[in-house]
Amino acid sequence: IMLDETLVYLNKDRESLTHLFDAAVGNNHQRRNKSLIKYEIIVVDDGSSDNTCNVVRKYAATLNSGDTVKLISMHQNVGKGGAVKSGMLASKGQLCLMVDADGATDITDGLPKLLKEMHTLNNKE
Repeated sequence: IMLDETLVYLNKDRESLTHLFDAAVGNNHQRRNKSLIKYEIIVVDDGSSDNTCNVVRKYAATLNSGDTVKLISMHQNVGKGGAVKSGMLASKGQLCLMVDADGATDITDGLPKLLKEMHTLNNKE
């Protein structure tokens, strides 16, 4: 359910998030393609015994937005630190944000705040 909610939000606010992203990375970075940003969602299954892998695979097969959903399936539990590290190292993105599947992080509030703060920090001279 959190994956659904996250992607609905990201798609709905893609234009404003693109502007926030461009402002956050500063004038030193120019994206080659000025189109709206694409998202890379990485799900790390840390050795769970539930149906997480199948749910993510089925969900990824339904995407038609140009975004990417990657699944990293650990053969055994490596702990939160190991799972986060695996996901971050697999990312191709310029900016990475980690959220837990339990919904503890409200991405609809946190992501715009994070990008605005990055813009502020990049513009302090």
